[in-house]
Amino acid sequence: MFDDTDDDINAACLDEFGERAHGREVLFRRPGADDQAVDGIYDENFVSIRVEDGAEISDVSPSLLIRLADLPVGVELGQSHRFVVRGTVRRVWDVQPDGHGMARVLLKDS
Repeated sequence: MFDDTDDDINAACLDEFGERAHGREVLFRRPGADDQAVDGIYDENFVSIRVEDGAEISDVSPSLLIRLADLPVGVELGQSHRFVVRGTVRRVWDVQPDGHGMARVLLKDS
């Protein structure tokens, strides 16, 4: 679990760079439940690079950096979930927790 320092840093980053700080709303959408407002740091062109069999493979996709504690209790993000960011519905493609209470969520068009 993360400590108070991690939580303070995460909150400060969202306060400065999050969508809410710029007057925009992010909605978390899951099957069978009402949409929930969350905050996140959106990046339209996040570049991810991975190595498979010695070859580098890169991908450019939108991503959303979120605080995991902002999600409903018991939710484990997966490909059935959606985020509405800047008016566009995007599905969860991959989730990369940072080990300090945040996760980068790679998104794809729905």
